[in-house]
Amino acid sequence: MIELKHDHLTRQLDIIPIEKLGQQVTIIGCGAVGSFLGLQLAKMGLTRITVYDHDEVSIENMSNQFFRFSDIDVNKAVALADVIEDFTQMAIVALPFKFEPKDAPNLKGIVVVAVDSMAARTMIYESIKASGFAVDFIIDPRMSAEFYTQYTINPFSEKDQATYARVLQSDDESVAERCTAKSTVYTASLAAGLVTKTIKNIMLEQPYPRVTNWDIAASNPMVMHPGNEVARSKN
Repeated sequence: MIELKHDHLTRQLDIIPIEKLGQQVTIIGCGAVGSFLGLQLAKMGLTRITVYDHDEVSIENMSNQFFRFSDIDVNKAVALADVIEDFTQMAIVALPFKFEPKDAPNLKGIVVVAVDSMAARTMIYESIKASGFAVDFIIDPRMSAEFYTQYTINPFSEKDQATYARVLQSDDESVAERCTAKSTVYTASLAAGLVTKTIKNIMLEQPYPRVTNWDIAASNPMVMHPGNEVARSKN
């Protein structure tokens, strides 16, 4: 019989063993996907979650991000840590500043790049690469109002590196959504769920999706590109 650390995890024991929940996950960006992802990982029982964000919660975030109206004008990382502890009794590490290249050597485990610009994605990836790829996996979720794309990169795979390099286009090349058609709460929560499931696959050394496209507006099923392989996490 497994001795439970938390009784509330009983319903998932045959899916996610407790001994796997020490996986380090760092979320860079606490916006639509990042905020819901932080909640889901804590609900799943992960004990080592770190979040970065230098921005403050604004009124526009109330419709699509996991924050309270009382969090307006509070730093997003700090607010998210407070909300998550309130909902799950789980303490996470909140870093209320912008991720910089100098921070890359401190990254371990799985890194989720939940930022809102291609420039930021490129900077983070190049910083991780320059630091010698000390991380196990990089997950890049990209959300528009009703469309979702996800890249899962094994930094030790030359194929993954080549694939990811091709999709790090500039912000000028990206499609810009109208300011009133940028983000929806259901796309954010669906996207966060897929990232959470991918992290579960990695933790359990199961096959995981490398590239996923999901046309949510058209109610089309998600398309997971071929080439999935069994994850080999160092943690």
